[in-house]
Amino acid sequence: MPVFEYTALDHKGRERKGIVNAESSRLALQQLRSQKLFPRNIAPVQSDAKTGTARNRFRLSLSRVKQGDLVIGLRQLATLLSAGLPLAECLDSVLQQMRRGKLYRVFAQVRERVNEGSSLAAAMEEHSHVFPVAFSAMVRAGESSGTLELVLDRLAEFGEQQQALRRQVQSSLAYPILILVVSLAVIFFLMTYVVPKVSQIFLDFEQALPLPTVILMAVSNALHAYWWVIPILFAALFFAFKKAYATHKGKRHFDRLVLKLPFIGPIAHHIVLSRFCHTLGTLLKNDVSLLQSLRIVRNVVSNSLLHEAVDDLIKDVSEGSSMA
Repeated sequence: MPVFEYTALDHKGRERKGIVNAESSRLALQQLRSQKLFPRNIAPVQSDAKTGTARNRFRLSLSRVKQGDLVIGLRQLATLLSAGLPLAECLDSVLQQMRRGKLYRVFAQVRERVNEGSSLAAAMEEHSHVFPVAFSAMVRAGESSGTLELVLDRLAEFGEQQQALRRQVQSSLAYPILILVVSLAVIFFLMTYVVPKVSQIFLDFEQALPLPTVILMAVSNALHAYWWVIPILFAALFFAFKKAYATHKGKRHFDRLVLKLPFIGPIAHHIVLSRFCHTLGTLLKNDVSLLQSLRIVRNVVSNSLLHEAVDDLIKDVSEGSSMA
């Protein structure tokens, strides 16, 4: 059944927003009026699967779902299910607590599919850009075993732990990145403004200068005269890197280089392994088979070297080898 978003006024003149299920906009209008609401605007909720034009894809890429909002929605859904409420009614209650946005529309479409008889896992799979593959697999396992509320609670906990890890990494890297940016800005200022003024004093002496001083003055003069080349060069390097990274060979070389970098390499290595182990453990804990869990985890981790390692692992385990 189609889902409509509405903005209406109640009998006290207060604005009300929400969604309503109806076969048509006319029936949705009648349903709202029966609830003593006076609609100001009513529009169908478009499914992301139907927005296939380049313009819509660009619009959807800009309106990303915040991980924190998704975790809160899953936590609320798990709490309501544990209280014994039906799934459709739980989705209605969660929607009433959400702010209108992309996640709101996604949950409305999920509720529509559930009302049509689809499973929650199948409805979530239609929105893989919001619900990762691991989430859908765990929900499917929870529905099969009758422990959906427990699985959703674990998913919320998993999302919170991922957020905590991301915040910890960001806070650890924020200070070094700030120092690097400030240092580069100071060096650029010295080379383009201070050094040219000081070098004029040496030139007035008309004496031979040491080679390091000559090189410094030449670099400073070049930066002062052609500073506009730097952003163009950085833009060209960025697009060249993006194009190379889009290829399998380029991504593999970059991932290998990152792991070999001092200080950054060990951090990146531990982050990748942490995500791999945590996701795999969560899937196995929720009764997802080992081979299926490995195939899902392969798509969760971002390092191409680990992809190859997991491919070898899947092959060996499927042939009868132990996980160890």
